[in-house]
Amino acid sequence: MKNKKAFTLIELLAVILILAVILAVVTPSVLSFLQSSKQKAYDTSINKIIEAARIYVASNIKDFKDIDYYEMSLDELCSSDYLDCPIINPKNDEELNGFIYLTKSGRTFEYEFVEN
Repeated sequence: MKNKKAFTLIELLAVILILAVILAVVTPSVLSFLQSSKQKAYDTSINKIIEAARIYVASNIKDFKDIDYYEMSLDELCSSDYLDCPIINPKNDEELNGFIYLTKSGRTFEYEFVEN
């Protein structure tokens, strides 16, 4: 009588096939989750930049009284200590560069960030 304590080749291939099918099903949802997370982190970074610009304008309101349009660089916010720099773009892990465009709308400003 044989003492069977090992797996046969067919059993091993069946396990590998099952794992491959599970991997094929799970991979797209994991990649989608990662992409979604990076987009949310990017949006949070942009909101942080715009909020820093709002605080900067509120703190220096006298300088912005007669201005209808202003182009603010990230360096301006960083050098004034309104923003911790560099800001890393979570989508590509590179430094985020761009400008905040302020447009006066009545008595308030509209803020828009445009990436270089």
